[in-house]
Amino acid sequence: MNKKGEISLLEKYFTPKNLALTAGLLASAYGLYHLYLKNPKELTSRTTNISSSRNLLPINYEDAKKWGSLLSNVRYEICLLLENKPTFQGSSKISFDLKEIPKENLFLMLQCQRILSFKANGKDLLKEKGLIRNQKIYIPSNILQLNSNTIEIVYENEYYNDGSGLTLHIDYDGLPYVYSNNEPYSAHTIFPCFDNFEIRADFKLKIFCQKDWVAISNEKIEKI
Repeated sequence: MNKKGEISLLEKYFTPKNLALTAGLLASAYGLYHLYLKNPKELTSRTTNISSSRNLLPINYEDAKKWGSLLSNVRYEICLLLENKPTFQGSSKISFDLKEIPKENLFLMLQCQRILSFKANGKDLLKEKGLIRNQKIYIPSNILQLNSNTIEIVYENEYYNDGSGLTLHIDYDGLPYVYSNNEPYSAHTIFPCFDNFEIRADFKLKIFCQKDWVAISNEKIEKI
């Protein structure tokens, strides 16, 4: 401030708050320089590994609206076998009602290592060609029926230790812990489902694990 009580431009704009913000921006830019410009191959490799390891193929908007208008009363019965191994096994029974038989094949989303069994309305479809591809399990329209339908799938999958799906973690005490945030975007890495924001469903979950393990749920437990 000068003798006349006027604030100079330096005092007006270079306040402690602005200086702190500027320092933060400079630090971020410096960090990006060292991470990317000095080692771009490493950054590219990291980004590719994160995206390609999951290789997610979400449903598109048109399919979501279409199937959401046809399906109702969707229910999942999920059974998971959890062990201190690199993989876990699961079986799912998906029940739903159809308002009409679609011309094209209905599909479920599932990302897993392998499918052990696949039945739709009692018909074994595991050996049918072309029904399991690109993380989708297709149910032929000629198998579907009005009103009640049931799909049964048994599968094996790996744990994902990137915060999605099921995580197997060995803590400092040497004991294994399995947990999941079960975000909707990655639910199809845990069980086959209609990955569709237009469809609401009820589900029951059964866990099989070692006797010395403790299973915890944020819902009321029916039976142990």
